[in-house]
Amino acid sequence: MRHVYYGSRGRSFFSYLIVGLIGALLGSAILLWLLTGYPFDGGEGILIKLLQEDLKNNEEESPPQIIVKGPDIVSVVEKAGPAVVMITTTERRTIDFFFDTVVEQVQGLGSGVIFDERGYILTNNHVVAEAIAIAVVLPDGREFAGDDVQLVGRDPLTDLAVLKITGEDLPVAVLGDSDALSVGEVAVAIGNPYGLDHTVTSGIISALGRPLLMNEEYGIILRDLIQTDAPINPGNSGGPLLNDRAEVIGINTAIIGGAQSIGFALPINKAEDIAGEIMERGRVVRPWLGLVGVELTQEILREGKIPLTGGVGVKEVLPESPADKGGIQPGDIIIAMAGKTIGSIDDLKEVLKDINVGDEIHILLLRDGQEMETTVKVHEMPFSLMDALTKQ
Repeated sequence: MRHVYYGSRGRSFFSYLIVGLIGALLGSAILLWLLTGYPFDGGEGILIKLLQEDLKNNEEESPPQIIVKGPDIVSVVEKAGPAVVMITTTERRTIDFFFDTVVEQVQGLGSGVIFDERGYILTNNHVVAEAIAIAVVLPDGREFAGDDVQLVGRDPLTDLAVLKITGEDLPVAVLGDSDALSVGEVAVAIGNPYGLDHTVTSGIISALGRPLLMNEEYGIILRDLIQTDAPINPGNSGGPLLNDRAEVIGINTAIIGGAQSIGFALPINKAEDIAGEIMERGRVVRPWLGLVGVELTQEILREGKIPLTGGVGVKEVLPESPADKGGIQPGDIIIAMAGKTIGSIDDLKEVLKDINVGDEIHILLLRDGQEMETTVKVHEMPFSLMDALTKQ
């Protein structure tokens, strides 16, 4: 026989339901108290406080953020800018006008940088080469002209010139070390392009050791230049190229016409050496033979059936030059000089570095397949010739 007790089963279900509701309410109240402290301590409960304390500890243990900043161009300009000057020139030009000639005066513009407290200024030769009057204007508004500006000297073959102004409390730029440069470093140019005084541009050093042909016929080359993409325009000539420490690392010299962001500067170490000689002598003294040489490539030697592995061919001999007086002729091949083998133009230039004006040097030549010797007395290269070879 089965016994069914409906009444007792119904009462047990409702009891559980009531107990569950009471438990849920108590749990909610406890959770509310843990989170907010309500009703005993409104605001932040125990769990919130523990969470905030944990977050605070994590923040203290986190490594500090590293913020990478770009080069401080403003600081560079503030330090070096006062020593960058505007140079204005007056030049006399002769213009052919039908069957007559007209002489007129034209204005030139360039830049420079004061590098010595005595008032010495570095600039480009081509800025002042034809000037009959020179004026220098400082960023602080001071202007120097007439007897207060002296052209100390210039060197056409490196396109460098030195001026001197007479004044007091002159700002001076700090010279850097161009031998320590690396491609990719920051480069800042300050100058006066198109008469827009004290214009600042920036970029990087794009390349080092660049050659720039000045005279193709005679092979006159500016060597070991700094290439930069800092915009350089007419009027920047002679102004400084600076690093991110506001040190002068080069003298802005040239641009490639039609190209964008390709400019060249003479390294400051070389400029400083040239300037020192100009300040001492008023010019740069260079040994001179008076010949134009051409490098003999393997192709030339092979086609000419010349029994040599190298050498320098004599393309031209200037009249009354040391080479002319020594009997050297066009078509000769220089194979040795001062006891050193000459296999290339660079070999010839290296030998000339160790030769002084007045020295007598022995030269071994190949002429019509026969070796011959001659002695040449070295002269100083005429300044007028340097000017003519580098005329813009």
